[in-house]
Amino acid sequence: MSILLQPVITSAGLSALFRAQQGGFKAKISKVGLGSGSYQPHEGITRLQDEKYKLELASAKTLADGKQLHLTVRDAEPIAGEGFFVNEIGFYTEEEVDGQIQHVLFAVYSSPTESIAYKSNDVELLLAFDLTLTGVPSDSITVID
Repeated sequence: MSILLQPVITSAGLSALFRAQQGGFKAKISKVGLGSGSYQPHEGITRLQDEKYKLELASAKTLADGKQLHLTVRDAEPIAGEGFFVNEIGFYTEEEVDGQIQHVLFAVYSSPTESIAYKSNDVELLLAFDLTLTGVPSDSITVID
């Protein structure tokens, strides 16, 4: 199942994008965070409310219009406890600061009323997202898979 997401781009994410552009680079989406927080996201968010962990992208591609990214994450790792409903997703860019790679919450999606998936120890979780980017130049983002 592919979910069309229109996440909120964070202020921190926009700042990371502009820093990358000033350096002659594109912002790189490299990780997806999954959490159980359920809320209406806003631009001021700097972290997920209840992030469980971050996943590397399994695959990614930019679609023809440049405004949509198709991202896939795969999670076969066991988790502590009985599992959780995935209610929030964070898309992280990576940038180098003083020689260290840091992950900045670029965009966040959550719904106060709907879960995206359920993560349990019994089944491998495979999520595919068609991430629509509005409000940023289409040539300013790249993905790392």
